[in-house]
Amino acid sequence: MCSRISAGFTLVEVMVALTIMSIVVTIAFSGLHTGLDAWERGSRAIEQLDERSTVERLLKRQLSQAIAMEFTSEDVTSTMFRGSSHRLEFIADYSLADGPSDSRKIDLAFSDGEFLYGEKLLFGYVPSEIEPVPEQRLANFNSVRFQFLKRDEEGNRMWLDDWKVDMGLPIAVQVHIDEDVLVIPLVNREP
Repeated sequence: MCSRISAGFTLVEVMVALTIMSIVVTIAFSGLHTGLDAWERGSRAIEQLDERSTVERLLKRQLSQAIAMEFTSEDVTSTMFRGSSHRLEFIADYSLADGPSDSRKIDLAFSDGEFLYGEKLLFGYVPSEIEPVPEQRLANFNSVRFQFLKRDEEGNRMWLDDWKVDMGLPIAVQVHIDEDVLVIPLVNREP
């Protein structure tokens, strides 16, 4: 009698092996998807931190060096430094494009989640009450707010939400970016 030896797998064995293989592949691709998602979130967080760091360095460099340059119009002399809780205009000798350079009028604004930047050369510049909002986007934030440090008549320090052109230069500017607070003292200020 001849005995037959089977040299293959049964259908049940093949089905069990394919089921196990599909479970392993599903778990592997799920892990890959989770890893790629974490990578993307990490990359976005790094980009946001880089934007914030760039904005903070620019603010520290430009704002600390604000110049008390005076403009005369209609027999009124005033220092070009004004601001509100969401906008700030001043003169500085540091340009985002050129680095240390000639004095320029710097304009910072926060509108609709965007931190905006503008600069103008002072040659031929005449200040006006209403300046157009800058258009160059530097970063996106949830909120940005400016405050200005002043001494009152008794020598007490107080933070103001608005700074008018005729008030000179503030002692410091406080910038709230989302939950962070950055205080920048002005070094060219007269005591």
